[in-house]
Amino acid sequence: MPTLTRIADEYLDAASDEAIERLVERMGFVGKRWYSVKEAAEYMGRTQGAMRALQGNGKIPHSRFAGRVMFDRLDLDDLMEGGKR
Repeated sequence: MPTLTRIADEYLDAASDEAIERLVERMGFVGKRWYSVKEAAEYMGRTQGAMRALQGNGKIPHSRFAGRVMFDRLDLDDLMEGGKR
């Protein structure tokens, strides 16, 4: 006969796995380092135009690959960290 502790542990494990799957699904960025302008805008909660303006003003580093502008997630995080007060 299963103990109450074992039942609770099994329930929590299943709930944790489901919560992690939902987060990964909703975030869509887990494990990804390089973002397109569109993805970077979504990640930062800004418009694509705002990201291009930051890029054009030299406020955010970027790379070009195969003609596409790409942003490093670590640079995006640094930009946000630098704005903390």
